[in-house]
Amino acid sequence: MKDERSSEGLQRIIAQKEEALGEINRELQRVDNIIQEIYNSRMWKIASLLHVIKMKIPIIKDMGRK
Repeated sequence: MKDERSSEGLQRIIAQKEEALGEINRELQRVDNIIQEIYNSRMWKIASLLHVIKMKIPIIKDMGRK
């Protein structure tokens, strides 16, 4: 009985984590879209800077997986 509750709690935590990762991925896609719009508007330096900043996000995201 206790193991079942622990398992359910763990599954709930995993589901919440997956939901959060999905939300992060959606936000990263939004960032990609914004960067692409900036590139298209010929603001190369700003877009390059944003791209470098965005590349740091997966490192932070991966820290949550440990």
